[in-house]
Amino acid sequence: MQLGGLIKEGIVPRPKTPTPAETVRQMSDSEVRRLAEQLLEKERADAALKNDAVADHNPGIKREASPMSDYMFCLRYKAQRFVNGKFEVDLTDD
Repeated sequence: MQLGGLIKEGIVPRPKTPTPAETVRQMSDSEVRRLAEQLLEKERADAALKNDAVADHNPGIKREASPMSDYMFCLRYKAQRFVNGKFEVDLTDD
C-alpha cells in the first residue's frame, strides 16, 4: 500500500526524519572521518571556484562604443534628442 497520497493530504503524518546529530551518532568513527574529509574537500573546491570567478571578472574594463553604434541608435527611433537639448521627430516613411 502506498502512503504517498495519504501523507500528501495530511491524513497520515510524515515519518520523522533523523536530525544530523542523530545520524552522526549512528555512524562509525571511520564513516564520520570520511564524511568530514568529503565536506572539507567540497568546501575547498567551492572556495577555489569562487576565487577563480572573482579573478576572472573585471568590471572596470569596458569596450569603447563605435561611431557606427551611435548612428544605428539614431536610426532605430523616430524621435531623438540632441546634445544641445533640441528635439527632432522623423516624419518620413520607412
